[in-house]
Amino acid sequence: MFTGPRASTARSSVTEAGVGEHSLNMSSPQIERIIPLSDLSKNIPAKIHALNGDKDQMDLLSAMGLSVGSTIEVKRKGDPTIVVRGATRIGVMRALAKLIDVSVCDEPSR
Repeated sequence: MFTGPRASTARSSVTEAGVGEHSLNMSSPQIERIIPLSDLSKNIPAKIHALNGDKDQMDLLSAMGLSVGSTIEVKRKGDPTIVVRGATRIGVMRALAKLIDVSVCDEPSR
């Protein structure tokens, strides 16, 4: 589901909540720390919280296997940023990594 703009009228966002901006999970006493994938440190598991950008950018991320709710881990920072999702390594351009919002996981990814 595409929702309202994040920073400009040309960008859309897909979030775990499915609508609007970031949401707080009221069932958990912890507040999620949402950061861009480009700011995530190496070897820290994170869950994709939102994909932001235009339709072509979001289609590309989806085709690469990066979707809201997926657990990923950065293995190499830079351009491209190398992330692991399951047993798959994916190279993500820095410009696209800035459009992926992640929340840091408490448990390691598998």
